[in-house]
Formats: sequence, C-alpha cells, structure tokens
Amino acid sequence: MTGDQAVNEFGNRWWKQPLREWENKPLPDFVIPGRPNDSGDLPSNGDPVTDRDFAEEAGRIRRRLNDGPPPRNPNGGGGGGGGGFEDEMGGIEACAYYISFRFGRRWGIYIGLDCWFKYAEYLFHNGVPADAAVDEAFYLLYRHEYFHFEVDKAIEVLERAVGISTGSKPDAWIKYHGTYNPSLLEEALANAFAHEHAGKRHKKFAKKIKDLIGTVLVRMGPGYRDFPDVSGRGVTGEARSQLMSEIMGIHRNDQRFVPGLQALIRPNSFAETTQAIPRVTYEGERLNVYFF
Repeated sequence: MTGDQAVNEFGNRWWKQPLREWENKPLPDFVIPGRPNDSGDLPSNGDPVTDRDFAEEAGRIRRRLNDGPPPRNPNGGGGGGGGGFEDEMGGIEACAYYISFRFGRRWGIYIGLDCWFKYAEYLFHNGVPADAAVDEAFYLLYRHEYFHFEVDKAIEVLERAVGISTGSKPDAWIKYHGTYNPSLLEEALANAFAHEHAGKRHKKFAKKIKDLIGTVLVRMGPGYRDFPDVSGRGVTGEARSQLMSEIMGIHRNDQRFVPGLQALIRPNSFAETTQAIPRVTYEGERLNVYFF
C-alpha cells in the first residue's frame, strides 16, 4: 500500500490506522529525520551558525530580492499544479534536516541556503515585504526541523522511564526511524506545526503568509502534504500521542495506544522572539543551526 492509496482508502483518518506498511517504502534523495546519512557519517558543514552569520546571510538574501529580476509566474502556476515554485523546490526534506543528539557531535538543524532564498523569493514575489519574507522563510524551515527535535526529546524521556522501571533502556527512537523512511505521521505533524505558526512573527501579513505557505505544503509528497488531517484543536494532540505510542512500540491494533503523551511535546512557536537564532538547549547543549 502506498501513501497515496492509504490516504484515499481511509480519508483523513489515514494516520489512525495501526498497520501502515507503506511508510517502509524508501524514498530517494532525502535525509531521514534525526539520522546521519547512509554511510553513518555526520555532515561536515563547518561551524555552527552565529547571530552574525545569520544576519549576513539574511542581508544577502534581502539584497537579492530587492535587486533581482521581476518574478516569473510567482504563484506556483495557479491551479495547474505543474511547473511552478513547488515543483522546482521539492519538499522541506530536500531543504533542511535535523540530526539527533543521540549521534553526539554536530547534532542540530541544517538549513539549505538556496532553499531559504527560494522560499523567501516566493513570499516576496507574492506581496510579502523583503524583511518579513526572509524571516518567515527561515522559520518555516526551522520550525519543521525543530519539531523533529521535540519528538526526539520526548521519546528520550519515555525511554529513560522504561529503563528505570525495567533496568534496560530501549532504543525505540533509533529502531523506529531506522524502519520508517520517513514516518508520514511525523512529517505531517511537523508541517502542521510549521503551518500553524507561519506568519505570526509579522502579524500585519500573517494571513497572506500562512495562505502562501499552505499552498506550498499541500503540494509536497505523502505525509508532508497531509498536515491538514492532523491540524486543529484535539486532532493535533491525539496525533502526537499516536506518534509517540508508535515510536515506543505501542499500537492501536493491540489496544495499547496511550492517550495523553502529547503533553511531552511542547514546542515553542518562536512567534515573539527577537533573537536571530533561537536559543534552544538540551541538557546544557545548544540546538545549533548549520548552513549548507
């Protein structure tokens, strides 16, 4: 069963199904959230990004927007679905990724500079001022990957609890992300989080930004585009709890699904922060940002 078939058969309840074999179907050319590449190597993209690095890159993108040529079909080809911005960009998985703290050094969020520019260009050419376009484009990518970190951290809490109670800490997160390539539910939830807070840093243009980002996200691949199915009060919490139950090996088909686990995932919206790069830490280590 493919992701498309699953969504068609079960409608917007696809994520509630206990056996989702289609998630084991390998997809080409992307980094599985939280893991190094297939060789086991961590990327070597230089030092963590500083506030100064961020400001310099943001300035370059703003200048490119203001000095660049006029847009060519900026709204993604209208309703035609082909040849527009979304087809050119690919999904977020091609633009940014997260490496787990479980792999030691150089863990953090990796942001593709070309993608940052192209998302900013898309917003700018559709009426969002340059400053807001650059900022919101970065936070779209950052929030998606940051959600993966929050899931990682929540599962670590559960693994440690099991370890204390049984004497053996499981490696549930590693096993799960070694099987599902990627987890459609986790990607849907990450995009739901990114979309929920899109535009909140620039309230005057919030609706326009959120609508534009939504137009991009719904044209992505399976899971990524299905964020509306796991969005909204009540549904998001249940879906997050379902995801954590699955990662821990507890499924609906054996009636051992655990409700209420969503409280362990408490991501910051970053809607009000004035810092160039969010100050997020985990057990004394910073969640660094790297550019590639």
